[in-house]
Amino acid sequence: MPLPAMKVDLKSLGTIQTMIGAVIFMFGIVTQSFTTTVSVNSGVMYWGSLCVKSSLVMNLISTLAAIVALIVLFVDVVRMSGELPPCEDPAKCALILLTILLRGTFRVLLVFSVLEICASIWTFVLTWKTRDSLEATKDARRVDKLVQKASSVTGMRFESLEAVVERCTQKKLEAILEYPDHPLHNTLMDQRSSCSGRLTSVRCRTERYRSSFIPTAIRLYNTLANGR
Repeated sequence: MPLPAMKVDLKSLGTIQTMIGAVIFMFGIVTQSFTTTVSVNSGVMYWGSLCVKSSLVMNLISTLAAIVALIVLFVDVVRMSGELPPCEDPAKCALILLTILLRGTFRVLLVFSVLEICASIWTFVLTWKTRDSLEATKDARRVDKLVQKASSVTGMRFESLEAVVERCTQKKLEAILEYPDHPLHNTLMDQRSSCSGRLTSVRCRTERYRSSFIPTAIRLYNTLANGR
């Protein structure tokens, strides 16, 4: 059974990923001044925080770096989880207090590393799924730039690609509604409301189906009907 489509803004998800990386980066700067553990000496806390970008390769690198950081931090937490010596003098008490603070800090870093892994994987999956639509959007922008340049050269006003697509979609939909023998005629007529005459929206479980002809044509038809 296909999962319902989730509307997620890649920019917002990238912002969250950047904030998590910034927090880990700041913790790395702070801990570098107080301890010489493996995670601090290797700079593993800086790797994933510097590889945050909404691209397939960078998200893959960020995920791998966050996994390595999680393993190294876990090793450091285990090594620091031993029994503490008794507090006999101020120097030992200060060392014990520092060890306790570092334990808590590294445990917090473990949580943020897990969050960074989840955010990186989620961003990678969404970027992979929407790569075709992103390329289509870039191609549409290139066509619109060519149309604008042609308009400025010829002195004539040409329609944008989006306007042409909407006009063709509207004509095709009207032709289907007027032609009873069309295979999609009954499908669309079943969506027509008896009260308002509008077409009720179809339930879309995937983003791919939501971007297909019937849901898109129904949304365009209802938008134009509201504007009349």
